[in-house]
Amino acid sequence: MNWSSHLQFAYLKGLCTLCDAPSGRHMDLCHECEADLPWLLSACRTCGLPMVSAYGTCGTCLSRPPPFTETQCAFTYRWPISRMISDFKNNAQLTTGRVLTELMLLTPTGRRPDVIVPVPLHRRTERRRGFNQSAVIAATLAKAWSVPLDDGNCRRIIDTQPQKRLSRPARFQNMRNAFAVRRPFTGEHIMIVDDVITTTATVSALARALLTAGAGPVSVMCLARTDPA
Repeated sequence: MNWSSHLQFAYLKGLCTLCDAPSGRHMDLCHECEADLPWLLSACRTCGLPMVSAYGTCGTCLSRPPPFTETQCAFTYRWPISRMISDFKNNAQLTTGRVLTELMLLTPTGRRPDVIVPVPLHRRTERRRGFNQSAVIAATLAKAWSVPLDDGNCRRIIDTQPQKRLSRPARFQNMRNAFAVRRPFTGEHIMIVDDVITTTATVSALARALLTAGAGPVSVMCLARTDPA
């Protein structure tokens, strides 16, 4: 390495979380690995379901509109995003979580919300894991956008079964009445933040609780969207 290159990497110390090569920038992800990520380019504008055509609305949302107005997702839930989210969520790799959130900030968004609300974990789950991954993401978004973060008003009052073990109908039943809101809202546009959305059961249940508590329009933003089919 020549001296100019050495100086460059002295100031740009990022190390790619996927390939371990110097990233060449203040993000722990190199440009080559970023380009290979499964960016979600075409999706249902309401629920974020991957679709062939961009900015359309899927059949499910047309026939049974969800309680939220729109969903913005950065990626489809495929490798290596699936591994990165798992490392962040299950292995407390906060560096990977920071990279994911930085990438999330590159996703085009519409009107900024008035309040950001992360999907809460039940206290037993959060105690076991040590942190709430959605709250970490939401805090970064709130700071970057200068939007208030409300991470204590909404609670998960039912220690629900893990969603991944359940069928689609069972997931919605599992999340029924799972959330409670302490203080009422007064018509604010609230953005729910989650890590992964599959059937929308969790964000739908939270959106209903927020609307019942007086929220205005509720939108959703997540790292990745799976195709439940």
